[in-house]
Amino acid sequence: MILEKLQKYSGRDRETCETQLAKRDGKFWFALHDLLKPTDKEELVAQLYITTQAEELYDLLSKLERVYKCSDFNDVFMKIFSKDREILESHKLNGVDALNDFEPTPQEITRYSELLRSFVPKVADKARKIVGKIRAVHFTPEITALFKKSMTGTNEYLIKEVFDTNVHDQPDKIDLFIDEIAFNLEPDRDAYHFTALKALTSSNAPAYPQFAKRLKEIAKLRDMTVGIMANDLLVKYGANSEENRETNDKKFREMQVTAIHKRVNKLKTSKGLHNFANTFDWDEDLEFMFAVIRHEKCESATAKLVYWRIGPTYFQTYASAEEVEDINRDAFRLMEEIEQNMAGKKYPEGKLAYDPKDDIFKDRTKSEIPENEIKRPIPVFMY
Repeated sequence: MILEKLQKYSGRDRETCETQLAKRDGKFWFALHDLLKPTDKEELVAQLYITTQAEELYDLLSKLERVYKCSDFNDVFMKIFSKDREILESHKLNGVDALNDFEPTPQEITRYSELLRSFVPKVADKARKIVGKIRAVHFTPEITALFKKSMTGTNEYLIKEVFDTNVHDQPDKIDLFIDEIAFNLEPDRDAYHFTALKALTSSNAPAYPQFAKRLKEIAKLRDMTVGIMANDLLVKYGANSEENRETNDKKFREMQVTAIHKRVNKLKTSKGLHNFANTFDWDEDLEFMFAVIRHEKCESATAKLVYWRIGPTYFQTYASAEEVEDINRDAFRLMEEIEQNMAGKKYPEGKLAYDPKDDIFKDRTKSEIPENEIKRPIPVFMY
């Protein structure tokens, strides 16, 4: 079964897959990782030493960034995540095993040090992202100094880039940049709180009780994400109880939901509401769409737009919300509420129109799910 999965997701022939499985003792993820990782790192690094033109350097660094991120591997990982959860969970790597095995040479590190100081912003940025994927044990004093300087300066995202590695490496980096993290937890650094807290939330990072007082202050802020992270850390540090954390989280969420509905309810026309839904960024809080479909000016066309943008064909294999993975459960409930409202003829037809078969030149009604796997058909009235 593993061999078949390996062939399917790697796109390699059986003989190659068998060879990799033999090398890795039959471990699916190790073998898949070996099959998909770029094999030309040495050639890219050799070019890195002699390339001087900014555009060429940028392209070269972009390729090296993919190597260190194992991007191709991640793409296939996501395919398996969405289609074969069982194989994902049973062969998922963690800790040391999950680290990519691309280690830089001292000469390569020296070159990155030079590029971090480049006067071309995008070149320096790419070099920084690559170094952020490298384990702290390989950092030179110069790289550490450059990162420390930026982390106490104006680069809001640098903390994230520095800590954007596997969690196994986090404690070393936290210890290395502990003063800089503390600096970015200060009251006047509120834009930096999220990235500083993210560095501390590593599952294998130790507790830092010296931050407890500041974390309690941050936990009271209106930013729900930051507040939840701060509360989680307080529980981890033994400075708060799990019950208090849950109470605080609930208060944050109630405040946020109230603010979202208040903002959407300021829209006074059906057209304005429709335009809002049409331009909604689905990476934002889904509560905005709950507010839209509950708005008194919501017409049938707007409800259908929200419904089909959810991607209802994906949920056809789920009979109920309880079967849906946590990350998509709210989307399923939003879809259910729209179906119930449409069935109850809550939404007027109005003057607005929406065609799910022609939504930004895309037919959203198409489904790749075989009929025998469908547990929950899409109601006729939603078309």
